[in-house]
Order: sequence, then structure tokens, then C-alpha cells
Amino acid sequence: MTISASAISLLMFAATTAAEDEKPPHFYEDDDLQLDCTLGFDNLKTSALEIEGIELLSQNETQVAYGVNPISFTITKEGHPAHPMILRRDILVDDDDKVDVKMAACGYGSKEDADKVVKKFRVMNEQFLLKYKLRLKDETKKDVEAE
Repeated sequence: MTISASAISLLMFAATTAAEDEKPPHFYEDDDLQLDCTLGFDNLKTSALEIEGIELLSQNETQVAYGVNPISFTITKEGHPAHPMILRRDILVDDDDKVDVKMAACGYGSKEDADKVVKKFRVMNEQFLLKYKLRLKDETKKDVEAE
């Protein structure tokens, strides 16, 4: 049996298209935190929910959040403009009480909507860090006044 050049080209195009379809159209990551977006939304969601100690933090009609210190996941549901999308945030505190938030996300739906979600979470991260620094400063001030 001989396969024609056009049939080979068609098979190669189909394989390339299938491989491209398996990759998310967009992903986001900070240094030192990555999600393997090539696993796909369902596999990432399953992996997140299998982390020991993970529990439901909050949910609404369009998204659900799970976490176990210091990791949290936000997973979109049907009806969310960016669905399907999964976002991971790690809140890291070093020995000197310096806090950092690392984030990674995989979006498999609308890039524009996924960009909006990531932007919203980056703003929330900055607000969290500012509140943490202010609280730490206030606690330090109270400790000095108590002495």
C-alpha cells in the first residue's frame, strides 16, 4: 500500500493542528512558579484537587477557590467569561517576614477574558502585599511602644 504525498501532508496537518489544539492559547507565570498548561484544564484541575489538605475556600456561580497553605487555586466554571481557566497563587513568607505572591495561570478560552482575570488577580496580590506590609509595620510600632 502506497500513501500519496497529499495524504501524508494531510496527516501532518491534522497532527500539527491536533497538537496545537492541545496547547492553551495563552499562559501566565511568575518566576519560580509554573503550571504545565499542556496537561489541559481537566488534568490540572484534578491534580490541584488531589493535593493533600486542599479544601474549598470560596465559590460563586462562575468560579471556585481551593487552598492549602500557602497554595490556592481559582478554577473557573461554566458561565465564566474566561472559562476554562485555572490560576494558582502561592503566598511565600521568608524568615525575615518578607512576603511575596507568585502566580501562574492557564487559560483555554478567550485570551482577552483570561488577561482580565490575571490583571484582576495581580491587583489583588498588590493590595494583599500592601495590607500585609502595613499590618507588619503597625505590629512593629506597637511592639516598640510596649517596650
